[in-house]
Amino acid sequence: MKRSDIRLPIKRKSPWFLNGIALALLTSGIPAGAGYSQTTLTYENWAEGFFTQACCSCHHTSRTGDERFGAPAEFNFDTLDLIRNQADDIRAVTLGDYRFMPPLGVTWPWDRDNLREWMDAGMPGEGDSLDPVEMNTNEISLHYQTSNYYFSQPLSDDKTATEEKNFNYRYMRIQRKSEQDTMVPVEHHIYIRKAEDGTVSIEGERWKDEAERIRKVDYNP
Repeated sequence: MKRSDIRLPIKRKSPWFLNGIALALLTSGIPAGAGYSQTTLTYENWAEGFFTQACCSCHHTSRTGDERFGAPAEFNFDTLDLIRNQADDIRAVTLGDYRFMPPLGVTWPWDRDNLREWMDAGMPGEGDSLDPVEMNTNEISLHYQTSNYYFSQPLSDDKTATEEKNFNYRYMRIQRKSEQDTMVPVEHHIYIRKAEDGTVSIEGERWKDEAERIRKVDYNP
């Protein structure tokens, strides 16, 4: 993901109970009071899936040459140990002021919140080896070359929602170069909402075409 001046949201509230936190700390071998924050997120119940889907397409030891899309050869996330060994670099490029990883597709703001929470807790988990994810290289390369993705702050103009629910209502902006190569950005806003059960729905779209006409579609998911 290329540079965005839109700030990501503050850390979310965890929906799990304290006994789950204790279990996570116990299974990870990280003692309570060791300088880490607490979380119920572990490698097994969250981080493994995140790194598999968001990172291992390029950052995997089985990937070589052009298959890595420029990923440095020494940065691989096959195992939890490899991820822990590169924690500082991961934090810098995914959670720092200049977030440019993962560079392809869409990383939801709440995924970055979870990543921060898991890393702040000492990256708990046991760990298995991860397999690389196959991908459509032509499609991903096209998105990487032509688009920027941004997420807004939580929207405050949803009159029917409470302040807490507004936290999970925002838009994603896709900004791409003009198809006529005029270098005029074409923006597409997709309004999204995350429900309490974790599902994400698209509530509407709004975009301005290359003739500067505004188009809008509302959905009832």
